[in-house]
Amino acid sequence: MLPLKVAGLGVYLPERRETREDFIKQGIPDNVIERMGVYERRVVEDDQTAADLEVKAARHALDNAGMHASDIDLILSATLLPEMIGIPNSNLLQHRLGANKATALDINQACGSVIPAMLIAANFISLGQYRRILLTVSTHWSTIGDPNNPISNFVLGDGAAAMVLTHSSAGFGVVSFDMQTDGGFFYDCGIRLGSSHKLRYYNKHNEKLLFYIDNDGVKGAPSEFSRFLSTALPANFHTALSKANLLPADIDCAVIHANVKPLVERWLPAMQIPAERIPTTYNQYGNVGAVTTILNMHEGITRGMIKKGDHVAVVAQGAGFSNGTIIMRWE
Repeated sequence: MLPLKVAGLGVYLPERRETREDFIKQGIPDNVIERMGVYERRVVEDDQTAADLEVKAARHALDNAGMHASDIDLILSATLLPEMIGIPNSNLLQHRLGANKATALDINQACGSVIPAMLIAANFISLGQYRRILLTVSTHWSTIGDPNNPISNFVLGDGAAAMVLTHSSAGFGVVSFDMQTDGGFFYDCGIRLGSSHKLRYYNKHNEKLLFYIDNDGVKGAPSEFSRFLSTALPANFHTALSKANLLPADIDCAVIHANVKPLVERWLPAMQIPAERIPTTYNQYGNVGAVTTILNMHEGITRGMIKKGDHVAVVAQGAGFSNGTIIMRWE
């Protein structure tokens, strides 16, 4: 068992809202809105950056943990769009938070980044290298939405979340985990320049970054990509369960990267977890990338679905494509 305690959570969501009525005005058919299950999303202001969002979420997490930035030893950041390409956004967070004793590094597994970040934190804590670790995630999808593809666009929300991770007491922490990758679906979803993923950001400067996804996967058509989206995450979950010698019925709460209704409806039967054990937030926030996992964890704690001693599964999927599951005994 790896020692890991979630000592504090923080979320920050921009004030600006887009609602169902706004989506309809943008040309999204009402039946599509209903099918995706996203009725509202938050949108950043033009001058809000990843660091702006993450600093606010981080301060909330620190407050909830009863800590100051000066208590943090390590900052792990997983932001969708950092301030600069190739330069760790976590370094800027360290400076802006005043976490002067902390070193910092970035982690990227797209929407699934929370899983490797938590495991890296658990291993550092286990080794005694760091005692208090701040993990931050953010996305501002709206800045890279494709105006020519509004149906893929409206489900994507902006926001940030953070968690403070520390050493758990004996008998609590990470019971098991599993991570799997299939790079064969690398080009089915991502962020590209203009209309082609063949353009490279370092040699093309007059094209806008745009998010895209193979719409067969969204619509549920029987494509290979669609089948992968539906089956890979539950399979990963069951592998982690097996490593822990647990059954689906033993999981008190499953915190999954539940981002849109069609995927959630496919995942739940395959995971064999009843809907009442899975907190979701996509109805009011949409798919907020890696932030969604922590938003759902926050929802589960707020609603009393996650309690000390519970077996909690944290499950996420990220473009590229990777899946990861952590089974925890919650402190």
